[in-house]
Formats: sequence, C-alpha cells, structure tokens
Amino acid sequence: MSLCQRRSLRLSRSTINGEENLYPYVPPTSFFIEEDDEEETAGKLSDLIKITWKLYTVSPLYNLSRDEPCLKHYQNYISEELLKLKIKDLHFKVTLESVPELAPTENDEGAFRLQILSKKKRKVSTFYEGIFLSWRSSGKQTSSNQASINLPLLLCSGSVPNIRKVHIILARCFDCVFEKFQLAQYDLKWLTCLAVKYSPSKTNHLDLIYFMHRSSCKTATVTARSDFEALRTIWDCISQEDRITYEDVNKFIAGVHEHFLNTYQIDFNKLSCKSIAASGSVVINNQGKVRVHSVKVMDCLLKYFSTTYHSRRLLR
Repeated sequence: MSLCQRRSLRLSRSTINGEENLYPYVPPTSFFIEEDDEEETAGKLSDLIKITWKLYTVSPLYNLSRDEPCLKHYQNYISEELLKLKIKDLHFKVTLESVPELAPTENDEGAFRLQILSKKKRKVSTFYEGIFLSWRSSGKQTSSNQASINLPLLLCSGSVPNIRKVHIILARCFDCVFEKFQLAQYDLKWLTCLAVKYSPSKTNHLDLIYFMHRSSCKTATVTARSDFEALRTIWDCISQEDRITYEDVNKFIAGVHEHFLNTYQIDFNKLSCKSIAASGSVVINNQGKVRVHSVKVMDCLLKYFSTTYHSRRLLR
C-alpha cells in the first residue's frame, strides 16, 4: 500500500470515528435555484426520495472509470474484502454501476451507485448503499489528476458499523477520504429557509428542534412547531426574489424566533438548532442525516450541499 493510500485510510478511519473536526468555512452569501424542467428532474431524483440518507463528503476517486471491466474488477475486490471480515453466515452481493443520467445536466459528471446486499440463510437485506454524485451545474468537475473523478457528495444508507467497514475498503480502492457532512448553525438557517420556500403547498407544519444548553441532561431538546403558512407569510414579507441572500436568511430566522417567542415565551436566539422537520417534505439534522419526500426539495438541497462543499476542505 502506498504512503498516500495509508494516509487516506488513516484519515478515513479518524473522520468516520469523529476524530476530525469540521474545518471552518464561510457560509454562502447568496443562493439561487434555477427553474429546471420539473419532469426531467423528477425522473432523475425520484429514486432518491423517501429514503433516509447519511451525507458524506468525498475527496476525488482515483483509478475509477465507467468501463465495465473496471467496475467488475472493483465489485470483485470489494466482495473479497467483505469476505475477509468473516461475518458469520453472511454472504454478499456487490453491485457497482455508473449512473450517467444522475447529473444536473448532460455536461456534468454522472453518478456512481454502490449497492451491497447481504444474505443470511434466506433473508436478504441491504448492507450498504451509496450514491456518489455532484449536483453543481458548472461542467464536469476535473481535478489536477486525469486519473481521478470528482464526485464530492455521497448519500449512503446502512448502519454506522456497516458504513465504517465499507468506507475503509473504498478508501483502499480509490485512495479517497470520507468525512461526515456535519451541518453548522448557518447551514440549518439556510436549510430552514429553503424548506419553507420550496416545500410543497400541502406541507402543514414545520418543527425546529433545539438543544437545551442549560439542562442537566446534555441531550435535552425542545421542539418549536409552527403552522407552515405562518412561516411562508414571514418569508414573503422579507423577499419575493428567486435569489436568496444570507441577509434575507438572518432576517427570516429573526422573524421566526420572534414568532416563537410570542408563542412559547422562549428566546430561541440563545439555543442551537439540532434538526428541521417539515411534515411530508423533509427531515434534516445537524449530523447530516436527511430524508426528503419532495423531488423539488431534494434538487434544492443537493444544489446547496454541492455549492457549499467547495468551501469545506477535506485536506489542508
């Protein structure tokens, strides 16, 4: 194993175990969602909604191509590495495939999908599933090395131990680094605005869950629920524009907190947001766990995550 591979594997293990801090970055000053063809977007993203995903960032993937022999080679390699784990009575089926249509435009880099099914006796279940993608419409993202593919976002599902095992194997395969996409408070502010602006009209309410810092229990939370129309009214009073600025975001959150103060007599400005839950639309928490029920909202979130990724550095 090369020095770079050992370094990559070491970093992968440390970030998976939460030992790496999230490098600070500047939140976006503005954000704009173009009006895409909704039918085309729905066709691309329909398989990603109504699934709980854990969000990771990934450094460039080396020695990976869309050629069938290459994909077969890595399928076999991943299968062999899983067998080495010697999990009793567990058999695996690995599928690694190119999904070129899963991209914002035909000029952008298409996604890859990795699915690992496990079989114990007659029961088949999903051991791991991951979608490597970029949702930033700015042409194919190239790195300084022609032998690598840059797909910085990873949506994956599976238990935490399973994800850890698979990512260590993938770090060896592609000399890459994985990092949990932990969300800062300004991310959650942005995502609250985007959820209110782009959630379907049938959405009834929004729950914002906050940590109670002064509680004797460090995990204690308080939930503030608001009628969705009330929040849309607050937003409409701030902006009618398609482009959202960070100034608009801060004004909106201040209005929401004032609304909550009048409703609950609690100053939420002094609390940290843990998660957002819009009924029948989206659930997001600060650990990068996402479940989306709307194609429009999924499109919006992927664009936000892809845009802000470029301010988050995996490696110094």
